[in-house]
Amino acid sequence: MNNILVVMTNHLAAVHPRDGGSEGGGGGGKSNAPIPQLEEQISEVSWTSWVNRFNRWQLSCKISDSAVVNRVFEAIPNQLADQICVGLVGNESKAVLLAKMKEAVVKKRSVFLYRKDLHQIVQNCGEDPERYAARIRQAAPPCVLRSDSHTSDYSADLMSSIFILGLEDSYTKEKLFQIRPTGDNSTVAFDVLVKAASEIQQAKDNR
Repeated sequence: MNNILVVMTNHLAAVHPRDGGSEGGGGGGKSNAPIPQLEEQISEVSWTSWVNRFNRWQLSCKISDSAVVNRVFEAIPNQLADQICVGLVGNESKAVLLAKMKEAVVKKRSVFLYRKDLHQIVQNCGEDPERYAARIRQAAPPCVLRSDSHTSDYSADLMSSIFILGLEDSYTKEKLFQIRPTGDNSTVAFDVLVKAASEIQQAKDNR
């Protein structure tokens, strides 16, 4: 019974935080920025994106990890929060709560579906090369890409191939094809391609 009361108290504090104090509600330095919201079912990629937004929100609101545990359930529907709270004892850390939230909201998908999504990424018309590259970086981890030697070399090479082949501007693409790999490498590094693409497009825009 005591554990149930502790869990419900924490949940109420998360949904209806009090304004007083520097810990529970963020204190005088609390920002008015809305907390990033989660849907009931999302993909691994969407989860990673949400965690990054949530961490930036926490930093801008100047809320410590120990204080944010009383607010983290504001990010999900109350019904889902109630389900997660049933299995808590009341002293969980931020990392533990996020792990439980991920288990509840991330939709189970075959790794082949994540790989299919990765291979279909192309640069949007007018999209900045860095933004295009960021979408590839974000989509790659759930694909569990590894070479036969169990290193990430295959992953890096594949990301480079997807980046250069999916470029919207044929002029930039041809320029990147002319870059030679360094040392004993057979492909050009992903970061090198992104930087070169940005410089080529910037020079083209300044003409």
